[in-house]
Amino acid sequence: MPLPSSPIGGIPHHLTKPSLFALVSAEPRPRLHELEVANRSDDVKVLYSGPQLDVMEFEALKVAGDVGAKAGQCAGVIVIAADDYFEALGMSNEDDPDAQLLDSLRHLSEGTLQLEWPGRRVSMPLLIAYEFDVGHEESNSKDYCYYLSIDPFILQLARSHTHVDQNTAQFVLDVSAAEAAMASQRQALQDAATAAAAAAVTAAADRARSDRPRD
Repeated sequence: MPLPSSPIGGIPHHLTKPSLFALVSAEPRPRLHELEVANRSDDVKVLYSGPQLDVMEFEALKVAGDVGAKAGQCAGVIVIAADDYFEALGMSNEDDPDAQLLDSLRHLSEGTLQLEWPGRRVSMPLLIAYEFDVGHEESNSKDYCYYLSIDPFILQLARSHTHVDQNTAQFVLDVSAAEAAMASQRQALQDAATAAAAAAVTAAADRARSDRPRD
């Protein structure tokens, strides 16, 4: 006897996997090893190793990506004023924001994403390095900065290509879309460099002509 059909339908395949960022994390954080996480792209498997991450870690990455984008940075060290970071994360001085944020940055620095395609594998840390100016720590001033070194692909993934499923409230990555955005970004930078080089050659030729002695 056939089973009655469900009005909801099947669960999308990517939603059968756990989320990279848990809505609530346990303490102490469990350590995960090559856990396959939810990813909208069927052509790539995403594995995570490191401490369990939560929403605070996602927000810390996303804010860094937003700040870097506004500053025109897609690589290198991102500098965020402490006050701006805390405000963007909805944290107040009464919450001991430095301790909370440093815990999240430490968890991110211990985490690694491994992306696997047929015949290809890429591994990268979620956060390469972080630092903040402890020289102001003893005062009540928050005029110091956080310095974050993050892979540009991770920034792209956190800023624009991690979505929350409306039905499950689960964080879902879209690795293929992030890769396409990175490829477009690289092409734009290459085109700009080529145009700048061509303009420099033209300018040099114009100067050479203008400096040539006239008969």
